[in-house]
Amino acid sequence: MDGTKNNTLDLEFDGLIEKASLWFVERYIKISLSGTPLTKKQLVIASKVGVKSPDRIRILSLPEYNFHKDYSFCHLSAFETLPLINFNRSQSVIYKYGLVMQNNAHMSNGELAELFRFISFYEGFGSIKIFLSLYLRSVYNFGWEKNPFNADAKLTGMTYQ
Repeated sequence: MDGTKNNTLDLEFDGLIEKASLWFVERYIKISLSGTPLTKKQLVIASKVGVKSPDRIRILSLPEYNFHKDYSFCHLSAFETLPLINFNRSQSVIYKYGLVMQNNAHMSNGELAELFRFISFYEGFGSIKIFLSLYLRSVYNFGWEKNPFNADAKLTGMTYQ
């Protein structure tokens, strides 16, 4: 890859991160207003996987949720190069401290632990913008399954199966 393409991708990636960060915050605000707090059992799981403020987490159940249709920044070529094409395999998405899931989705303790682990990553980096930048670059460089964030979250989830 030549330097020009690399610089263009970096600029587009920066644009993606900026838009994605704002979008995640907007979604979290909506979820925090209408979502439900965690149960006592869920609070314990969230705390055990490293979430510092599990009481801030809210879960919003929707009859149907199409992650692809909700993204307003998918047109960026940097986003299109990410190996994240199969978002539809997931029945839930994390937005800061907000979790959206389909009404019919049954989440095991392991699946919840895996999702809560992403919240602990976000908290550890101190901002959604920093976390998204690191996370999306990791997915771009290593792929979906092999990036360190997903591998850690999956391993965490396995301990709660």
